[in-house]
Amino acid sequence: MTRRSRRVVWISLAILGLALLACIGVAAWVVAGPFRQLQQQYNGLMMLVNDYYDAIQRQDYAQAFQDLQPGGFHAQLTQQEFVQEAHDFDKRYGPVLSYQIRSLPNLGLEQGPTYTVEVDVARRHLSYTVLLTVRQVGDSWKIIDFDHI
Repeated sequence: MTRRSRRVVWISLAILGLALLACIGVAAWVVAGPFRQLQQQYNGLMMLVNDYYDAIQRQDYAQAFQDLQPGGFHAQLTQQEFVQEAHDFDKRYGPVLSYQIRSLPNLGLEQGPTYTVEVDVARRHLSYTVLLTVRQVGDSWKIIDFDHI
């Protein structure tokens, strides 16, 4: 092989290598897009639950009420009633000492306008699991139903 033909071979291999790397990059970008979107949804969902229970833990029930979806299953529940219900629960069982998200929905597999999140809550005199029904509203998440505060 002459020196010139080797040079053509190396240039051709370099071009093919760059084309292959470009194809791999495009494929990775295409595949990663849905995963990135799912991660953003999970982050938003986690922020909602943490914001809600951080407010409950601080006994800032007016702030916690803001995480509820107007027109949800508790549509008739006013902020004042929610605050009173939360105070009553605190008197009976003590304030929230800790909470931990037990399970999140599988957003990649489950379809639907609503999803369920399980949260383990510990109070001074009671530990229990809360079922929060959540819905994505635009770019944010809202709680549309709960079985306990």
